[in-house]
Amino acid sequence: MAVRKKQGTTKPAARSGKKTAHTRRASPGRVLMDLLLLSWVGRVLLVSLLIAVLLGVNLLISANQYDLFFIMAGIELMAAALVFWLRMALRRG
Repeated sequence: MAVRKKQGTTKPAARSGKKTAHTRRASPGRVLMDLLLLSWVGRVLLVSLLIAVLLGVNLLISANQYDLFFIMAGIELMAAALVFWLRMALRRG
């Protein structure tokens, strides 16, 4: 006597005690950031905003001692250039 397998007897995940995966809704800030990063204008806007914030923090730290401000800004520019150069070199390799 052959055993027949019933088809369509699987239980839904909610009834079997398994947790279902809920999709998360992204926050409005995250959606805005994704949209800005997708366009060229958005990237330019974010980079210019980052530079303005960085220079503002440098000015606050240096307390209007401009020689210290320019030293800090120069070190940050060299660090950014180094990171950009390493990123380009590793991407080609």
